[in-house]
Amino acid sequence: MIMDPFHIVTNAVILSVFLMLLDRSSYAVITGAADISRSTRMRYSSIGFIFVALSTSLPEASVSLFAAVEGAAGLAIGNVLGSNIANVCLIIGIPVLYGCLSKTGVAECRLTLPEQEYSSLFFGLFISSVLPLFMVRSTKYVPFIGFVLIAIFIIYSYHLSRSRTETYSSNDLTRGAKSYLFRGAAYAIAGIAGVILSGYAIVLSASNLAAAFSLSGTLVGATIVAVGTSLPELAISLKSIQKNRMDFALSNAIGSCFANLTIILGLFFIFSRITTRVDAYFDLVFFSLISNLFLWYFLSRRKLGAKESMVLLVIYAIFLVEFVGIFTLF
Repeated sequence: MIMDPFHIVTNAVILSVFLMLLDRSSYAVITGAADISRSTRMRYSSIGFIFVALSTSLPEASVSLFAAVEGAAGLAIGNVLGSNIANVCLIIGIPVLYGCLSKTGVAECRLTLPEQEYSSLFFGLFISSVLPLFMVRSTKYVPFIGFVLIAIFIIYSYHLSRSRTETYSSNDLTRGAKSYLFRGAAYAIAGIAGVILSGYAIVLSASNLAAAFSLSGTLVGATIVAVGTSLPELAISLKSIQKNRMDFALSNAIGSCFANLTIILGLFFIFSRITTRVDAYFDLVFFSLISNLFLWYFLSRRKLGAKESMVLLVIYAIFLVEFVGIFTLF
């Protein structure tokens, strides 16, 4: 497709505007989460794990539901597992590496999260690792399995919602709890909407520009579209690192993996009327498991810095070479 100069400039302007909106929207999400945490005393990581992670997984949800209606099982399963690999390798690797290079608090590499924060992170990684392994052992799924997966998300979300933090005094909570809650909810909802809208607009405009300059479809799919569907999680994690909130960055990425394999895959199994062979995606399951195990090891050592983030990014690079076939571009 050959695009005239006017449309090239228009798409470039759209790309620039929505990149700025993406930055401000992700800041609004962080601000809103802080106010909600202050008003409800929910742990910051719990908010990221439940609400923000589920919201930023809406692009994956829309793809999976569309795939269920159209009978495209490969699109749904590949989308969920591929997104989980990106969440662990890119959505954690890039922000942590950025934090180290920009000399923020994560440059020290040592994780100083409260011990209770690790339980939710480890459980999310456990589910993200074990569920795909169980799924490859069977070739037929019924709506009942989907309801079980959704129940897992609801039960664990309820468990996390009951955890409380003592960061704020009871007097502070009593005086401004409602105002903080309403303001935080407004910021978070507006921010999440802005992040998702910006992600779609950036992917569309960038794809148009790539087509205008005759870039290959493989290159566009492997870079612009692949990263674009993960922009909500990436933007929020980057802003979390800037605010020195490693707990929120980790819970957002791992929580998105958890949501993908419970809520989103569960909805697919409920609405899909075709036989799904998850064993056909064993290679995707393998890379998802490898990335989860490496992150698990880093978290268990309470160390996540430049070297660890580079390992995650290298895993994703190998994944691209294996599945996207970057070598065919040269």
